[in-house]
Amino acid sequence: MLAISNGYWWNNLYDRFPTAVDVQAAIGLRMTTAGLFVFGLGVLLVLIFIWQVPAWRRILAHVHRFWSMFDLALYAVGGAVLYAVLTKTGSVAGMGWFALGVAALLLAALRLASALQRSLHRLPQDERSGADQPVARGDMSPDAAEDVITIALLYVLIAAWVLGWPVFAAVLVYLAASHLTRDRSWASWPWSASVFRAVGAASLALGGLFFVTQTNKLTGLAIIICCAAAAHRLLVEFVWNPWFSRR
Repeated sequence: MLAISNGYWWNNLYDRFPTAVDVQAAIGLRMTTAGLFVFGLGVLLVLIFIWQVPAWRRILAHVHRFWSMFDLALYAVGGAVLYAVLTKTGSVAGMGWFALGVAALLLAALRLASALQRSLHRLPQDERSGADQPVARGDMSPDAAEDVITIALLYVLIAAWVLGWPVFAAVLVYLAASHLTRDRSWASWPWSASVFRAVGAASLALGGLFFVTQTNKLTGLAIIICCAAAAHRLLVEFVWNPWFSRR
């Protein structure tokens, strides 16, 4: 009944899934089933992670510590809320609860993969300095961390695709920018990591606003929100972080 009455999670079903060929009710039923499945899969993966990793509490505490998770949620959730408020969109009110659940699990998996990738990337330095990182302190072996990263990223891609191609495209841009921050071929350019982080922030904001909007068009307001997210990230990189490190 939810699928038939709401047309999946958004009314403009064909804008989010242009390859869908059928009447809207049938497509809505299939996609609602897929959404529920992906939500259940995310919950199951969380339970398996807790069961298989003895130090899961310390790992999750590190991964989702306040400032790191706040930065991720600020752009994705902030972009969605800001766009919904400014455009007075009512799509959130009619959205299925599992859509919000899939989005939350997507962000959690994205943050887990990013934190473990950073821990592996900086493992030699962290071991020498005794840094408080999951892999360096022995909470998880490098091989296990790579397996978790692979599973988390696969879930991110599946969940993003279920949320529609605009969200999926924004997530792909974020993953590409995140990869480039660790690409050594850009190491000669001292500002490269900061610029790629700004691109990642803009793509998160874009994915957030596409999550709540009824259209797949890149409007002027969407561009302004993305530029604001990128500018905030650059401000953090070049002003806030140096100021905080000097204190």
